[in-house]
Amino acid sequence: HLKEKSAESIKLQSQCQDLSNKLYEQIMKTEEFKNLSLYFKEAKDKAEAECFAAREKQQQQAVDSPTITANETLRVAFMKEQYETKVGELKHQVTVSKKHGEEMLLKLQDAIDELENKKRSEALSLKKNEELSVRLAALEAELDSAIKENREKGKSYDRMVAELECALLSLECCKEEKEKVESCLLDCEAENSQLASELTSLKQQLSDLKFSMEL
Repeated sequence: HLKEKSAESIKLQSQCQDLSNKLYEQIMKTEEFKNLSLYFKEAKDKAEAECFAAREKQQQQAVDSPTITANETLRVAFMKEQYETKVGELKHQVTVSKKHGEEMLLKLQDAIDELENKKRSEALSLKKNEELSVRLAALEAELDSAIKENREKGKSYDRMVAELECALLSLECCKEEKEKVESCLLDCEAENSQLASELTSLKQQLSDLKFSMEL
């Protein structure tokens, strides 16, 4: 997104430069028209002066050479009309050029405003991206810390499982020993019971023997 905005900014800068160049060309053209207008105004003034001089000359030569005076008057009038027409055209061109220059100035100002808005938008986007980068770095640090903590918990869990398995094995061994001891106790009790029975039998036999000897 930031690359697209940078490309748009470069494009706008290029358009702004083009408009500036066109405006400069228009200003130069306007100056040229102004100079031409001044030139033709001077020419018009000169023609009017010539016309005035010709009119005076006509008055002086009216009797001697009426044909020449009429031709001279027509020539001067024709020149005056040409100059006035040309000056009018140049004034119109200057007006059009001035209007076009004003339009170019407005377009240039719009382009500059749009470029400034783009720059501000890019600055805001850049600031937001920097804030997001800082936030992302903080989240990555938190994630690394959580991963390390989970890894330690996993190791502790593995140790507890191993200890529990050892305890279960020890319990099984104790059960086996208990069963062996219980079996031995049962054997001892059976043997003691047998010995007691034999002892009782011997006592009875001894008692019977004493009784028979007394007789």
